[in-house]
Amino acid sequence: MEIVINNLPIILYGVSLFTPIFFGSLVFGFQALFIGWMGLFSSIYFALPWIANLTFLTSFYLPQHFFKLKIALCLLSIVFGFFALGIKKIPIDEGGGYDEVSVGIGYIIWMTSFIISFIFYLIPGPNFKTNITS
Repeated sequence: MEIVINNLPIILYGVSLFTPIFFGSLVFGFQALFIGWMGLFSSIYFALPWIANLTFLTSFYLPQHFFKLKIALCLLSIVFGFFALGIKKIPIDEGGGYDEVSVGIGYIIWMTSFIISFIFYLIPGPNFKTNITS
């Protein structure tokens, strides 16, 4: 049971990849992850949420002795993730068509994985061995 709880943020992140991230357009999380890098060239509202994935995964897989960096990266993921709330239209084809969208269940699960991870870093379990005050 402890293994599942410790990996809950990654499990939620995985679930978010297979759920619709927007209402108004059927875009799944894995699609946004694969094409999101193109947002680096268009808008901050597309770029920063995509970068949030990198900061989250980096924070999750860093060794425990980088405790403060893990917290900072996870907090950065949360802040960057909130920029997705600014996405109101997404391109749907090469002809310049757009869909009006709002965040969906996949976004909520995605952000929940960031927030739970941040809480886990702030409230370490009994097996967590680090000097938090340094």
